[in-house]
Amino acid sequence: MRQILDELFFGNIRPSSKQMARGSDYDRAVQRIAQAEEELSARLAGEELKLFHTFGDGFSEVDGTGNLEYFKMGFRLGAQIMLEALEGGSCCLRDL
Repeated sequence: MRQILDELFFGNIRPSSKQMARGSDYDRAVQRIAQAEEELSARLAGEELKLFHTFGDGFSEVDGTGNLEYFKMGFRLGAQIMLEALEGGSCCLRDL
């Protein structure tokens, strides 16, 4: 337990800094998005292009905020599970 706290303190634990696996479903989805963005950027101009970039920036911000909130919710759920597991005991059963 102490090692993981040390690693967390020194910033050595960063789940978000992983590389995506080449050829994975996630990689292919990212490739499709990047290709569509390139094509749209080439076709749009002026205010339309600006609006497209505003949309993309807003989507990225919403996505990042959602990911952070889901991470925190999952972490809290894991902590609650650990607390309940460590609590022990049962309301209607006891050790023999």
